[in-house]
Amino acid sequence: MGFEKREDADQFLTQLQERLRKFGLELNLEKTRLIESVLCHERREKRGEGKPETFNFGFHPYLWDQP
Repeated sequence: MGFEKREDADQFLTQLQERLRKFGLELNLEKTRLIESVLCHERREKRGEGKPETFNFGFHPYLWDQP
């Protein structure tokens, strides 16, 4: 899922957790996180942060700066 605003992503995550609880399910919080996409690179630079972080999707690492 992609969101333009952090607030929208936070709201979605909260609502998803609530919805899953209705069915007796839960997210694994060790594997669930919000990350910024490469589209936010300029904002990260202004804040003095480096490149967006990478993550594993399945067994493959996803690197934002590689095709």
